[in-house]
Amino acid sequence: DKSLYARMDVLTKQLCNELTDNDMPLEQFQILLNKFVATISDAHTSIEVASKTLFPFTIRYWEGEFYLYSTSWQYKDVLGKCIDSIGNRPMAVVREELSRWIPSENEIKAGITGSYYLNNKYFLEAIKVYEGDGDLTMGFTDGSLVLFTLSGEKPDCVCGGIHTNQLTKPKNVP
Repeated sequence: DKSLYARMDVLTKQLCNELTDNDMPLEQFQILLNKFVATISDAHTSIEVASKTLFPFTIRYWEGEFYLYSTSWQYKDVLGKCIDSIGNRPMAVVREELSRWIPSENEIKAGITGSYYLNNKYFLEAIKVYEGDGDLTMGFTDGSLVLFTLSGEKPDCVCGGIHTNQLTKPKNVP
């Protein structure tokens, strides 16, 4: 398919230009790779995105809508509600962006998989929902509005309850 080849060529050049930033966080790099992989429209091929910089909520996609699935007790009044907007962007726009950034074969798969990334600071920046500092606004179909504050950096990884930044290198490893 010539059009797919042309899109891949353009995206490859864009990705190479963006990768010249040596200070790019791992999450941001993984998200850029996912956008590249999304071009082939294959839900079975994706890059796992590290979850170090998250907002204190999770969102799930159900029957064409996005819902606040879990969050801190202080936001219990909006738990389970249907989301109307994130960062003052309507969910219809967010849904379109998910199709561009998440490897998937259709809108449903993009919504299901994409909902797992909608609390990631770098992903929200990539889809232009979050500016990178301050609180994140989330609006609901009943008119309620909540501001979420970024949780901050988490440790690199938790493996069996042990943080990777607590592990020591084995001997004979450079």
